[in-house]
Amino acid sequence: MLHETLFGAIEVNDEDYLYYYIVDKCSLTTHQLKLDVNTTKHCFWYNLQYVYIFNVTFGNIFRFDLRKKHIDCFYLSSNMQLPCQSSCSNLLKEVEGHEYRYNILEPEYHQIMSILKSTNEFPAMLSTLYYGYAISVVGEGTDIYKVDQDGLKQKKFKKKVVQVSCGNGHIIMLCSDNSVYCSGMGSRGELGQEQIVPHSDEPLLVPIPFEDDNEKIIKVRAGGWHNVVLTDAGNVYTWGLNDQDQCRHGSQVTIQKMPCFVELQKRVHDIGADQKSTFITYV
Repeated sequence: MLHETLFGAIEVNDEDYLYYYIVDKCSLTTHQLKLDVNTTKHCFWYNLQYVYIFNVTFGNIFRFDLRKKHIDCFYLSSNMQLPCQSSCSNLLKEVEGHEYRYNILEPEYHQIMSILKSTNEFPAMLSTLYYGYAISVVGEGTDIYKVDQDGLKQKKFKKKVVQVSCGNGHIIMLCSDNSVYCSGMGSRGELGQEQIVPHSDEPLLVPIPFEDDNEKIIKVRAGGWHNVVLTDAGNVYTWGLNDQDQCRHGSQVTIQKMPCFVELQKRVHDIGADQKSTFITYV
């Protein structure tokens, strides 16, 4: 199983023990990581600099820095409330001749979906260009784990997230009460506030100007630096960077700071978003 990234590739061999072979394209070298556990449950996601390996059996995250050739290990706390958590156990990690021992939780859970850009299945793993995110719904709240250059950070969010999508440096979350929140980088209007917020680790409420008070949001999508929202009425709302008119508000508007209704001639069935593009399917 080979996973390509910008700086390298990662290959997994799990026939006996779990091995990760990480190939650096720049220096044409291979780095091997052996986990002293026999398992096939693992997920991958990556951005420009890091490969993130989520070991499902043990609930920990390995982050391999493709530039610095360095591996870090983080583990998710018991607050994730994953099914069938058992007692703690030690995992031996061997990296380049050095041994590191971690005391981590050993959750056993069976339905994990790993999608790079968007998901409505949780726990979920996503990645922006700069961060890795692990998101878990806990009752009527949500645990948001952010992996960056400073390590693993946990944020307790009091809303129940039902859908999430990530851009180059931000995430957009749809909550069970029909509200939308954004966090991360916002210098191009990604966070949907009245004034530009350069960055926020705290999820910020985004005011959606519904055409009908009874509209329910059915889909949220993040482009590179913009966001798209679709409602059950077939209406579309967008905000963020608009330098290529990806928000459909006219080329004279470079940044659409707050969500706006998009005037379209037909009812919209589905939406999608890429770096500087928005995709719309009509009914």
